[in-house]
Amino acid sequence: MYYFIVNSSGGGGNATSTWKHVKRLLKQRKIEYTAFKTHGKGDATRYATQITENAAKKINLIVVGGDGTINEVLNGIKGFGKVRLGVIPTGSGNDFAKGMGIPKNTTAAFDRILAAGEGRKIDIGQLEIPGESGEKSRSCFFAIGAGIGLD
Repeated sequence: MYYFIVNSSGGGGNATSTWKHVKRLLKQRKIEYTAFKTHGKGDATRYATQITENAAKKINLIVVGGDGTINEVLNGIKGFGKVRLGVIPTGSGNDFAKGMGIPKNTTAAFDRILAAGEGRKIDIGQLEIPGESGEKSRSCFFAIGAGIGLD
């Protein structure tokens, strides 16, 4: 089973046609899947939590989106060890996909996900953000980069 989190408004509208293409590939190859479409900020985080928090076995979680959607998904995943994350890039910058060598071509990116087996492990950064005025601190994860001031 594959789970897709789709930012259909990303990439200046390009994401919608990319998702249609992915759905055709899934149908042609008779691959079972469940898709969640984002409609606003925080949706991808919420969906990633929903998909991963009670999972008993490995999960194939695919992001159809760009760097912002990937970041939201990372911050929603509960139990990185059981998640196999794939990306079909649709953003305007796609820094994560470029850094990981993920092809921009939708079919090539899809085929790479299917052929990846166990995939490869990557480092995920974690940032602790102190709370203000008595609020609790919070953690956030990142896989692309982090900077303060002029980076």
